[in-house]
Amino acid sequence: MKKTIDFHTRCSVPLVIAHRGARGHAPENTLTSAELAHNVQADLWELDVNYTRDGKLVVMHDDTLIRTTNAETVYPGRPSYRVCDFTLDEIKKLDAGSWYAGRDQFGTIAAGEVSADTLMSYTGLHVPTLEEALLLTKRFGWAVNVEIKDPKHLIGPTTVTGDVLE
Repeated sequence: MKKTIDFHTRCSVPLVIAHRGARGHAPENTLTSAELAHNVQADLWELDVNYTRDGKLVVMHDDTLIRTTNAETVYPGRPSYRVCDFTLDEIKKLDAGSWYAGRDQFGTIAAGEVSADTLMSYTGLHVPTLEEALLLTKRFGWAVNVEIKDPKHLIGPTTVTGDVLE
């Protein structure tokens, strides 16, 4: 079932926005997290994008890959783990799901809301590109709020939005 949002008629009713997807139950900013948020009928999802060294947009909140991937294990001793210092091909080799089982940042694992089998299924999730995230959103007939990250003012949101801002 495709869900559409008429923002003009919904003004008096709060929207349910899945921040980084259903990050209380799945690794944030992954397609799995977005799909779970859609399945529980969130009105839309919010995601964050960062540029890679080769100018690709990936869905990643932090300016580094340390917290939500295994970048330090796959690429030990790198002088920087900033997203903008990695190519898309390098980022696609990372596991963006295994970290989730060890953190339980919202207590959902301890509460039994996320099963051991589900946690295992997160192993090997990849960091999605913005294109992959938008295609998933389109397939669901859903809505998305895209936050453009530019932690060091390296490239800027005008590169993403292009002529729209001019």
